[in-house]
Amino acid sequence: MKKSVFIIPGFKEQVSDPQYQWMVTYYGEQGYIVHMSVITWKNRVMSDYVREFSNYYISRKTEENHIIGFSYGAVIAFISANDLKPDSLALCSPSPYFKEDIQYLKPSWKKEVGVNRIRDFQKYEAIKIAKKINLPTIVFYGTVEGEKYPQLKVRCEEVVKYIRGAKLVVVNNAPHKIDHPAYREAIKSN
Repeated sequence: MKKSVFIIPGFKEQVSDPQYQWMVTYYGEQGYIVHMSVITWKNRVMSDYVREFSNYYISRKTEENHIIGFSYGAVIAFISANDLKPDSLALCSPSPYFKEDIQYLKPSWKKEVGVNRIRDFQKYEAIKIAKKINLPTIVFYGTVEGEKYPQLKVRCEEVVKYIRGAKLVVVNNAPHKIDHPAYREAIKSN
């Protein structure tokens, strides 16, 4: 039986970037077909990213499929999970850019993200989406990033409460870096 893992990178990143290479190697060694999801970030919004990833996933899925996303990639994975129905979902440090989170964003973040993306984020209610997810899900965040970005911590802890059977993994001393040694070990052991 063929089994696949789909890796979705963070905002403005590509899975071919150095911080993701350990994942490609690790999952390949575990016998997975590794799909390095390419997202076209420029001049697009979350709805576009979700649509692009969904098309990519549907055209490449195998008998067994797993999705792992980091930061914005975790948001894409989270939003698309109900439609795509993978065998499992790993949400690594999902960005707190949902309708519930907009009020907590710093003005500088709103400016960096842009008006169109902020408007599009308003379409997505994290709790409503989480309540519909019924598949094995692990949500990760690091203690260092949780202190630096408190709304990210809130979002992670809150969605775990509403995803049936979800597991929360808090990674000690990890910043918002998927290739941090503690983060790597947490993913490998879960």
